[in-house]
Amino acid sequence: MSKGPRSWAASITSFTFVVLAAAFALNVAAELLREALPVLVPVGVTVLVGIGLWRWQHPRGW
Repeated sequence: MSKGPRSWAASITSFTFVVLAAAFALNVAAELLREALPVLVPVGVTVLVGIGLWRWQHPRGW
């Protein structure tokens, strides 16, 4: 199944790099989301209010 300790070391190293890359990507995504929240929250509230008003004016389906 395995080709010796060298392949195990390569597998562990590859897995470590993949985990580090995923952690870095999540960190960047979280940072971007944190910066975008002051814009996203009012936009989300406005969209929800708009949908609510539209559904109130048109109660019988889309």
